[in-house]
Amino acid sequence: MKCFRCQEQPEGDYYHNFKSQLDICRRCLNKEVKELRHCKTDDYKRKLTLREWSEFKLVRHCSFYHLHKSGNMKSTLMTKSDLRKKINMENYLYQYYPVWDKRYV
Repeated sequence: MKCFRCQEQPEGDYYHNFKSQLDICRRCLNKEVKELRHCKTDDYKRKLTLREWSEFKLVRHCSFYHLHKSGNMKSTLMTKSDLRKKINMENYLYQYYPVWDKRYV
């Protein structure tokens, strides 16, 4: 998985479009949205582009759960119950920190 803008491996959480199967890192998406909000394009074009960017959902890079170098997913770093607790805790805290988004693994 690489960011389709900068072609680098995203560090930590990143955004994924489940329809087009594209990934973009947080830095690139935030930069794109910031430029759109301050540019001098017409409102129609801005809203259309913002709607396209809103299809990207925040997802978690799974390197905290298992190792990718081994080739199989049997070398996990935490148990499934710990993973479930971690995701449930983050989804619970989501209502108090709306800047976060619900997690998908």
